[in-house]
Amino acid sequence: LTKVNTDNQGNVLISGIYGVAADLDTGPTTQTVSNYGNFDFFLVKLDCNGSFLSHIQQCNHLYALYRQ
Repeated sequence: LTKVNTDNQGNVLISGIYGVAADLDTGPTTQTVSNYGNFDFFLVKLDCNGSFLSHIQQCNHLYALYRQ
């Protein structure tokens, strides 16, 4: 977990990095993301009640290319 913030609609935005597969959904369902580099970036958007809305993930391309 790197940073937590809110947007103008009161949604919660959480950003960070992960190094293994991670479930970004805060509820009973799953939103699993795999890592493609050493540490990949994520951004999760939750509503004001903490329910999962969406996510973005970004590969650490430089490390992924270095490993190949």
